[in-house]
Amino acid sequence: MLTVITHTKLERPELLKRCKDSVAAALPPGGQHLVIECPNRKTWVERRVSDAMEHDLVAFVDDDDYVSKDSFKLCLKAIEKYGLAAACTNEVQVDIDEKPIRDVRGKKTYIDATVHPRVIHHLCVIRGKLIDPRVVEFNDRFGVGIDWFIRQS
Repeated sequence: MLTVITHTKLERPELLKRCKDSVAAALPPGGQHLVIECPNRKTWVERRVSDAMEHDLVAFVDDDDYVSKDSFKLCLKAIEKYGLAAACTNEVQVDIDEKPIRDVRGKKTYIDATVHPRVIHHLCVIRGKLIDPRVVEFNDRFGVGIDWFIRQS
């Protein structure tokens, strides 16, 4: 089943509470939400990969994010129906009062995702066992961001 992971420095408790509430409202039956403290970048990168690889289906939700109630359900349905390695949602960026600033929609392809990390920046449910363990090496070498390398693999 789905494991949602929030890595956090625990520096923004009000946003983390909003995140946890939104995940709880959207989590499918049998799913779990893990909130894991990561005090520095190195720990965060290492935990992002190792925690993801421990679970069959995993999604990261940052402590300043919140998700709509159907997000996980729709991603899981797409993965199951089409046998996908990952499925992601559209992204709506909002201000602190949850007023939309930017609606990021459009076609998401593997080719587009290799060109720019923004294509798959938002919620993505991934088959954790398919993540290439070399993503940490790539992240350290190129510094683009561990999430992008995880999703690319």
